[in-house]
Amino acid sequence: MNPIKNTADLLDRIQDFLAIFPGGYRHLPHLAQLRIKLHEPCVLAIAGRVKAGKSSFLNALLGENLAKVGELETTATINRFSYGVPDDPLHPVKVVWEGGMVTYESRDFMDSLQGHDEDTLRKAQGISYLEFRVQNEILKEITLVDTPGTDAIVGSDGDAHQAVTETFFNLRKKHSVQTQECTSSADAVIYLVGPVATAIGRNFLDEFRETSCYSTALNAVGVMSKVDIDQTLLSKRHEQAEYVARSLREQLNTVIPVSAGMYEALQRHRKDFPDWQKKMKRIPPKAFLYFMKQEATYLTDRQDVLSALYKTGDSGEYASEPISLEERKELRGDLFWSLFRTIAIVLYETESCDAAFEQLKDIANIDKVKEVIQEQFLNRSKFIRCYRILMEVRKMLDDIKRNDFHRLRIRSQVKTEWEHFIQRHQSYGEQEIAESLLQMIVETVKSETEISDLEERFRKELVIALEDTLYALEEYDSDYRMLQVLQSCRDNWSEEDYEELCHLFGLYGARKVLEGRQIYERQQYWTQKSLVLFDPRMKALAEYATEIYGVM
Repeated sequence: MNPIKNTADLLDRIQDFLAIFPGGYRHLPHLAQLRIKLHEPCVLAIAGRVKAGKSSFLNALLGENLAKVGELETTATINRFSYGVPDDPLHPVKVVWEGGMVTYESRDFMDSLQGHDEDTLRKAQGISYLEFRVQNEILKEITLVDTPGTDAIVGSDGDAHQAVTETFFNLRKKHSVQTQECTSSADAVIYLVGPVATAIGRNFLDEFRETSCYSTALNAVGVMSKVDIDQTLLSKRHEQAEYVARSLREQLNTVIPVSAGMYEALQRHRKDFPDWQKKMKRIPPKAFLYFMKQEATYLTDRQDVLSALYKTGDSGEYASEPISLEERKELRGDLFWSLFRTIAIVLYETESCDAAFEQLKDIANIDKVKEVIQEQFLNRSKFIRCYRILMEVRKMLDDIKRNDFHRLRIRSQVKTEWEHFIQRHQSYGEQEIAESLLQMIVETVKSETEISDLEERFRKELVIALEDTLYALEEYDSDYRMLQVLQSCRDNWSEEDYEELCHLFGLYGARKVLEGRQIYERQQYWTQKSLVLFDPRMKALAEYATEIYGVM
């Protein structure tokens, strides 16, 4: 199957139909937009609540510090990232204002949109979106849209100035609407979710899902961010991600635990690990455990506490050379406490820096996110884009069916009345005008029979063709996904079973039953297989094979 060609063919049929359909011209601009979208990169939106770690995640994903990260809550606009080179390197940020004006600004301008003062809030409120062109391999295939966060509060005590508060909440209301619009119009979405599948978190996902009739787990991935924030969560991050994925399985394809901040810290400080490890190893275990309890204990300068931690036995001698408060501050630098604590613990408990780096890289887990994006979005980009367009086509056809045909019938009902009215006024000497009016009515107003014929053609040539194309597209995508699963457990199958599944799932072209095989016999074979297999991947493949044989 060629998804692009099949979708383009259907759009051609719709255009041919609209050419002879009364009033069809009003759908032509939308149809033209869909044709353009068919050949554009997929749009991947990143959505999440305020302070969910979207900026850090975006920076880690692209490997560049494009989004501002800080303690302050960012009054974010919509930020679009596409492949290319900015026309002016000194002013690389394209700003599209609400009034339609476009300006090009510096990176400092983008950074200035962070804060809660009234001037900053008003500036952000006047911006529609920011656009960046970046030479990044990921952006060759997709356009990333970083959406604003939702559900913000003003300050920790809620006592901000009334004017600022009103501006802030007006902006947040706008951001919530914009985020829903972005995710509903995107081809795929990455949702940053918290580590617990709360009712609030589920409602957050549901509100985006409800804005788009096509949004399913097929095109949505969850990222459980900031797993380094708690040591217990860190140790159970994979189990917790699986739990969240099960709880939100209708909304998300999978959930991946990540620490984008860890990824950025590794890029900055990998070279410092040998020195850090050497200094940390000087700290006795008792003192190290005390330091790692919390930020306050790490920064203690109480001599009685430090003496008790470093001295051994009754001799009063130090177990090792003490590490001063200044050295401890220097080690941490500007790292968030949770990140530094995790790095420190791993370096302290690991023999080599290389082993520590690999362990911390696994905690960051950004490579896994890139792998999932490659498999779920980039490799399926044609499917995702075509599926999105076909769902837009379905909306258009529903509109024609419900509204346009209804209007045709209303006009048809008054056609006879108009004919009688014109004929009655022919005696007033306006014969030529009357004949022209009658001719226009005959040409533009369809009879009930003509409308019924149009409806039948509409149903056969467009509606049925659309559903057939959607079914074939979903079948194509299901086969692709199962072929991915098959490759992940290839060594577990016999060569004979593996080849049969490759042909059945369309690896070599259309779905095919191997020569000499009986469909019923093979269906029974794979049914029995599915009952005895324990590996969930192999079991799913056997069940899918049974399903395919059942519809052949």
